[in-house]
Amino acid sequence: MSIELANYIVKVGLEKGAQDVIAIVTRSDEHMFRFANNSLTIVKNWSRESANMLIGINKKTIVVSLTKLDKDTIDRVVDKVVKTSKYLEPDKDYTQLPGEKFEYKSIPDTYDPKIEALENASEYVDAAINAALKEGAEKVAGVLVYNVGEKFLATSTGIEASEKGTSIKLSVRAFCGEEASGHGVEVSRVLSRFNPERPGREAGEYARRAVNPIEGEPGTYETVLSPLVVANLFGDVAFIGASAFMVEAGFSFFADKLGEKVASDVLTVYDDGRYPNGYGSTMFDDEGTPTTRTVIIEKGVLKSLLHNNKTARKFQTTSTGNAGWVIPHPWNVVIEPGSYTLEDMISQVDNGIFVTNNWYTRFQNYREGIFSTICRDAVFKIRNGELAEPLKGLRISGRMLDLLQNISALSKERVQIQWWEAEIPVFAPYMLIKNVNFTKATL
Repeated sequence: MSIELANYIVKVGLEKGAQDVIAIVTRSDEHMFRFANNSLTIVKNWSRESANMLIGINKKTIVVSLTKLDKDTIDRVVDKVVKTSKYLEPDKDYTQLPGEKFEYKSIPDTYDPKIEALENASEYVDAAINAALKEGAEKVAGVLVYNVGEKFLATSTGIEASEKGTSIKLSVRAFCGEEASGHGVEVSRVLSRFNPERPGREAGEYARRAVNPIEGEPGTYETVLSPLVVANLFGDVAFIGASAFMVEAGFSFFADKLGEKVASDVLTVYDDGRYPNGYGSTMFDDEGTPTTRTVIIEKGVLKSLLHNNKTARKFQTTSTGNAGWVIPHPWNVVIEPGSYTLEDMISQVDNGIFVTNNWYTRFQNYREGIFSTICRDAVFKIRNGELAEPLKGLRISGRMLDLLQNISALSKERVQIQWWEAEIPVFAPYMLIKNVNFTKATL
């Protein structure tokens, strides 16, 4: 029924005088299991349905979201949008929708009927809690969420597309004593690739080892970053840095650097909207263009930006299948793995720091890539190639381009990360970086 609803929105828009219309209708059933103090505390279920529409009329564009989807509401809202457009200035860069039709191919491991029929999700919560406690955690908290969703797209150029997907994700926090904590995340689109014990073990071990932290000393250190930290930072690399809109708006630290060396030779990063089991994988973007793999950085060289049709026209290229109606954005950021283990990396460091998590990443100057981020949860001194005492009270501060250029090693292991401090899914390795600047943290 929802593809008919999307087509109805397009029909009404054209009848009211619009030249370009896109409608995206989404439906989802979400199930949340929250736990605290080693026990399940809250279970909630939601069903949502919404419609987003883009209406282009006389070189003006208006975007609207609806949660009430009866035809009377749609008629009234579209009529109001068309009337409101009279008061807007035409966009000199207005770009009509592409007229071509596309074929869409399914993506492996993005829908699992076992998730749709899941009835024992609390067992995954128990597995995560028990894994953390076994590693020495005293208290465990977090949230498990699984989702079944459908998306339907129709455009005024005759494109119709739809897909159905599932996902399950788990965030685990473990605590020891007054100050020690650890965090683990597990994300998957299918149950066969979901392991709730892994983040529980990780969070529990970090918490146990982080008991009685001492104040860290500001300075410049060789630093090992966990996948949680890498995901947080590289979501910004791919979005703030590589979105063509951000470049045009003057916010990107990659502006005027296409084809130039922006990072270490060991770094290759791409966006892949078709990555199997990718949390952000989708067959089509918000303009109906099929998604694909776009290399952003290859062996340290900036190869491409992310485009929708409007930015592609301005940059005299083609869409990369990353629309956003306003801002092109990544789907899944994939960092090519290296050849090291975490233990290999730590063993190479005589005087350094291992950061397992971070938050409050903020840019003081987007164009220059000047940022800071506060180290969270377990942080460890590295001394003579081994983890030493736990630390607290540190913040990473610097320039994103310096950070990228100082990467010296990547791990073979990668973890798919997506949580509230890393909204863009990232397949992230552990990362060894030289000359990272640490200052005192204040909240």
